Amino acid sequence: MEGMTAGKVFSGKESLPRTELELSGLDPDALGFMKAAERRRALERAGLDPDQYDF
Repeated sequence: MEGMTAGKVFSGKESLPRTELELSGLDPDALGFMKAAERRRALERAGLDPDQYDF
């Protein structure tokens, strides 16, 4: 295949490592705006320990 380069194809966004929050389906930015009790419930429902996170 003349004139073609082998390599990765990027969609415009670089692939960044996902955090434990994102892997659990949570948005870290949204969690930062939640009330403490609401954030705690969201983390617990995702199976995470709310005491491990500092917002």
